[in-house]
Amino acid sequence: MAVEETIAQPSQAEVCAIVTAMPGAEDTDGMLALLGSDRLQIIRDLDATAANMQRYDAEGLGWQNVIDGSSALEPRPDSWLLGALRMACED
Repeated sequence: MAVEETIAQPSQAEVCAIVTAMPGAEDTDGMLALLGSDRLQIIRDLDATAANMQRYDAEGLGWQNVIDGSSALEPRPDSWLLGALRMACED
């Protein structure tokens, strides 16, 4: 009988600890500025990405097309996604 190793999935707290420990991440708006974005643009990019994912899903295509397809619809995940993570981890 083979023994399976159980790997714990990172929790939200662990992900947030990593994101907030990044250099310059102590101030969310400052970090967003470093990434060349702002809160409104992050929300717009997230909305567009969600719509793209729904479209791909409706067409029977995998979500990987949103992430790694060279012909994927804009906005493809980029540095703005780090900003979105930082916003989600605000106290």
